[in-house]
This record gives sequence, C-alpha cells and structure tokens, in this order.
Amino acid sequence: MKGFDTGRKTAMKHIPVMWLLVIVFVPVMVVTILIMGTTFQRMSYNQVTESSRANMLNSLTQSTSVLDSRMADLMERFQYIENSSDMLSLALVMSQENVDRAKGQYYINLRKSIDDQFVSSGSFLDSVIIDFNDSRFRMYRCEDIPVKIDFNYDAWYGRNQSIYNWSFLHDDTIFQVTDAENNRKNNRVFSLYRLYGKPGQPGRGGIVFNIRESMFRDMLTIPDISENGYVALIHDGSLIRYKDVDESYTLSEQSLRQLQQMADVSAGIKVKSVSGQEMMVYTRHLKTNGWLVAALLPTNEMFHDVRTMQNSIHFTMIAVIVCSVLACVVLSRLIVLPIKRLTDTVSVEDVTSIANVSSGGAREIQILSDKINELLSRVRQLIEQVKEEQEKKREAELSLMQEQINPHFLYNTLYSVQQLCELDESKEASAMVLALSNFFRTGLSRGEDVITIDTEINHVKNYLVIQHMKYGDKFEYEIEIAPDIRDCRILKLTLQPLVENALHHGIQNQAGKGMITITGKREGGRILFEVRDTGAGMARERLEQVRKSMNQEEGYSQVSFGLRNVYSRLMLYYDGEAGLEIESVQGRGTVIKVYIPVT
Repeated sequence: MKGFDTGRKTAMKHIPVMWLLVIVFVPVMVVTILIMGTTFQRMSYNQVTESSRANMLNSLTQSTSVLDSRMADLMERFQYIENSSDMLSLALVMSQENVDRAKGQYYINLRKSIDDQFVSSGSFLDSVIIDFNDSRFRMYRCEDIPVKIDFNYDAWYGRNQSIYNWSFLHDDTIFQVTDAENNRKNNRVFSLYRLYGKPGQPGRGGIVFNIRESMFRDMLTIPDISENGYVALIHDGSLIRYKDVDESYTLSEQSLRQLQQMADVSAGIKVKSVSGQEMMVYTRHLKTNGWLVAALLPTNEMFHDVRTMQNSIHFTMIAVIVCSVLACVVLSRLIVLPIKRLTDTVSVEDVTSIANVSSGGAREIQILSDKINELLSRVRQLIEQVKEEQEKKREAELSLMQEQINPHFLYNTLYSVQQLCELDESKEASAMVLALSNFFRTGLSRGEDVITIDTEINHVKNYLVIQHMKYGDKFEYEIEIAPDIRDCRILKLTLQPLVENALHHGIQNQAGKGMITITGKREGGRILFEVRDTGAGMARERLEQVRKSMNQEEGYSQVSFGLRNVYSRLMLYYDGEAGLEIESVQGRGTVIKVYIPVT
C-alpha cells in the first residue's frame, strides 16, 4: 500500500496542471450541481405549494374578516334603530286610527335615528323600512325616490327562521324604482330583517335593512388568486361570484351543500366542478350569519408554476453543467501560465504574510509550495524582529520625553528656598520644600507611566503652590475636576507642562494679575481637560505656527516645546485615540484642550 501511494504521488507529479484540474473538479462540479438542483427543485415545489396555500388562506381570511366586521356593524345599526325611542310601542300606537299626538317627538327621534344610521353606514345600506299593521305605520329611507313601496308581511314571514334573519342575494321587492325613461330598475340586494307578530294578528310588522350588492362584490373581487381562481359566497346551495371566469369552474349544487355542512377547511380539499375540473377549495364561515366564504383554485393552475419552475431548473442544471466543464478547461489553461511564470521568479523575496502552502500535487505546484514556505518563514522572523524593535523604540522615546520634563524647574525652586531661608522665612521655605518633594515624588511615581487623575491633579497643585510662592500676586488659579473621573487613569505629566506653558508664556507676558483655570470632566466615551489662562495670548499667525510645530520633529521653537512634547507622548501612548487642541486670542488668553479615552 505504501508503494502504491508512492507510485500514485510520483505519477501525479508528472500530470500537467490543466488535466489535473479537469480530472478533479469536473466530476465534483457535476455531482454538486445535480445534488443542489434536485434539492432546490424539491424545496421550490414545497415552497410554491405552501405559498399558494398561504396566499389563498390570506385572501380568504381578509375577505371573511372584513365581511364579518361590516355585517356586525350593520347588525349594531339595526339594533340601534330597533331600540330607538321605544320603537315598537311607537309603531303600534301610531298604526292605530286614533294617534296620540304626544308621541310626535318620539316619531321625530325615530326618523332621525333612521337617517343617522343610513348616512353613517357609508355606501353599504341601500334602503331601510319600518312597516307595521299593513303599512298603517311606515317609515323608510331610500337612496332613490321610489314610485311604489310594497312590504308583504306574509312573504317575508315565509323566510323567517329566527329573531334576526339574513336573506341571501335577491331582487328588491319592497321598493320599486324607475329610471329616467320610467323603466323599472332591477335592484338586487342582501337583507337583514326582523318580523313582529304573526300573520293575521293586528299590529304585525317588521324592520328590513336592504344591503347593497356592491359591499360583497368588492370583497369577492379584490383577491387575485389566479386566472380562473376566485372567492365566492355560498349559502343554501347557491354560489355567488363576481370574477368573470368560465362556467366550467363553477361547483355543482351537491358540492356546495357538502361544503356548507363541513367545518372551516384550512388544509384544502379537492372537489369537482360541474365540468369535472378538479378544484382546490379553502373555506371560512362568517361568524355573523354562518354564510360560507370559499376560495377556489383549479389544481392545474395551482401546479402550473411548479411545472414551469421544474422545467426551468432542469434547463438551468444542464446549462450550468456544460458551462462548468467548459469553464474548467479554459480556466485550467489560464492557471498554468501564471504558475509557470511564478516558478521562474519564486526566488525573489516579494511575498506577503499568508498561511503555509501545503506541498503535493503537480510538479509546478510542488516547486511553488516549497519556495513560498521558505519565504514565509523568513517573513515571520522579520515581522517579529520589527515588532521588538518598534516596542523598544517606543519605550525609549517615552522615557526620553519624561526625562526632558522632570527636572525642568528644580534649580530655580532651590534658589527660591535659599532666599527664603536668608530672609528667615522658614515656614514658607518649609512649605516650598514640601511641595517640591511631593512634586518630584509624583514625577517619579515608582517608575509608572500611568497614574490616576487625582494624583496628576495633586502634582499640578504642588507645581502651582511653588510658583505662587515665587511670583506672589502675579496670578491666581482654580481647579475643578469632576468627582467621577478622579479614579480614572492618565499618562503621567500630561497637565503640568500645559500649566507651566500657561504661566511662563501667558501670565508672565502680560501686565497685571492673571488667572489659570484647570477643569476636567467626562464627555461621552472620553475625558476632556481644559487649561485656560487670561494671559497675553497669541496672534493668529503665531497660533498657526504653534499648531504646525506640534506635529514636526524639526523647526519648533522653545515656546511650543512643551505642547509638542505632550502631544507626542499622547499619540505614542494612546495610539492616536487622544488629542490636543489649542485656541488663543491675542490680549485675551489661551485655552488648551486635552482629551483622552476613559480608562
């Protein structure tokens, strides 16, 4: 087995890269495409089927919900009129020959109730009638002016089944309306009605709401299921649809009654149309009156998209396989030429940091992998070496900058202490020595580069105490640091050089007494410090020179040395996440802002 593996590897080394790619990748691509195509076809079939079902159920649910809502609203309006101003008592009294004129106000109220409900119903109500005692009492509201009104109690009583009754689509037999040529209009309506009394009894009568057909037409024509799919309203063996489809897609009366006897069908059932066409049906019953709303879709249309999609997938799979084979052959030829060129130039040390290339495969790849691995090893060594040198350089620069700052004013302070001693000002001299020792203790800070903001502020205070004792009434100072940042950490010797710069180049260069203010607070995700003085300030040209010198290693003046030093240290330590800004107006003072990340 070992000899076989060795022979196989030796044989592969002599196989050209082009044919090696074709042999390996063509079968893989073909098998992958077949698997993916078959899987996608199955998933698409399920998705299209489920999408069709969800679309029909959604259309059916929306139509049913809106119809139920509107019919419930009409029922509320019906009951409102029925209970308005003791309607029944009023109707019975006023239907007698001797009318109690004291009931006139009730009559007006009832009239107003009918008008209000008719108008506020929008376009749903076609007409309303209240008729008692063979029309001795009649009150109605109709959109058109009728030429004849005929309420036949006995005819309506024959349809009576319960207290409140709904009548399926029928011709309006109560109101006779004609057009301009005096031709009778064939008005078809749905009705909601209630009858009182029984045939032959005095005072019998009823209330009828005639509902416009358009209310149902809108809800049954809006859903767009398919070319011959539609939503229909079914009741008592009758089917109403408003979409113009072939009559062969209409259900038989037997199928309609069968659907009415079933509960709501959400999973879909298959029934036959009058022409034997198989139809997929989903149903919902209206809660208001039990009428059935059905969504019907011919099964041949339901799976038409599926068949079209399957044909497209098959064609696409064949096309992709052919194109993949051709592309593999062409690309393999294109790959060989760059590999040969790389083989000739692989000894040049122009490589990037990439993962090790695994050995093996064709002869050209074997050469490339070995050489690239050698180069990678050298690159990693160089990178580590550069990192170490950069880290040492950073530490050296940071240490050098701090050494430039620490002993800045030691000799002048000691000279001031000597003068105080000669003047027998031992208390002041002691205070200055104590402040000086605290100042340098913070400056050393056990070799730490980062200290708390509270420690940094004490360092600044010690510096100001010393300078205030030296310069007397030349300046005053204020320090306001927010308590919530005092325990945060800051690069050592950040604020003191800025205060020193404000004193020597601001306060000392003006006549009279000056003010130095130091503030610190949290601002978003960073901490902002301001060192503000009321000194001489700078002209605009001088301010621009100072700003430019902070980013330059050469050409800066002694005036901007402290600023540039602090700025450089902040950039080195915080990797560019800190900053220093300076604003100044000649004769009014200078403001230096320092912001650092919260740590």
